[in-house]
Amino acid sequence: MVYLITSVEQQAHRVSQCPARPLLANVDPEATLRQLMAEREPLYCSVADLKVTTDGRKIQAVAEEIIKALGFPVVGG
Repeated sequence: MVYLITSVEQQAHRVSQCPARPLLANVDPEATLRQLMAEREPLYCSVADLKVTTDGRKIQAVAEEIIKALGFPVVGG
């Protein structure tokens, strides 16, 4: 299990582009995200075999970190 760690600010930015998020269709979506993370993060951390921070990183870099951590060679890297 890989836990992709992302700040609430980054999550809010990412989902602001998607209107089909009913839990976040309120006045303060960041507050909702903070509440959800407070509830969920302990579980995510307890079951994760690998934790990877994603803020400010390109998808390719995150994918390569996961691939390397799992012991696979990174093609072209």
